[in-house]
Amino acid sequence: TGDWELSTRWTMEMNLPPVPFVWRPKLTFTGTSVMGINPATMKVRTHFDTWDAIDTQGFFLKSRSPEGVREVFTQIFDFTKQPDLETPTYQVLRRYADYEIREYHPFLVAETRTAAEGASRAAAGGMTGGGDGSNFNPFGTLAGYIFGQGNATGEKFAMTTPVFTSPGKMQFVLPSKYTDPSQLPPPKDGVPVNVTKVDGGVY
Repeated sequence: TGDWELSTRWTMEMNLPPVPFVWRPKLTFTGTSVMGINPATMKVRTHFDTWDAIDTQGFFLKSRSPEGVREVFTQIFDFTKQPDLETPTYQVLRRYADYEIREYHPFLVAETRTAAEGASRAAAGGMTGGGDGSNFNPFGTLAGYIFGQGNATGEKFAMTTPVFTSPGKMQFVLPSKYTDPSQLPPPKDGVPVNVTKVDGGVY
């Protein structure tokens, strides 16, 4: 990135010990390291790190900025994180103070339809009936498939997160040990469930 200068981008993840952190927080940091090379020795002579989540960079004591310490404690005491269920595999590319940029691997979903959304049904995520006078329940239909009542072999699958909802569609993520729709049992006759692959990408 400059004369005798080497820059790298990194993601660092830390799992804190269960004692005293019984809620088992996971910390994620992203940033860059800029290293100056001594041309005479070809060794690193300067090293400066930056974090994406803070504005005032530098070592905490030198910068006298509370941002880095605040970011650490914000992550440690974040009790709003997802439950301990499997979720699609991803790599954090950038972690900022208010959001993350992630690269997701492909994953499988079981999906079913939701009927045309009225305002009240949109607010409910399309989970409360068919919108056409029927009692079709998309969430219950997908739950029946993964719990065995709605698939042809009766196979049960572990719960995962999240549940995706969009106009006309609801999706449950399937466990990562399944990599192709052909590995999953078909739904029972009359059960409107389809298994499909979601391409990975950056979000």
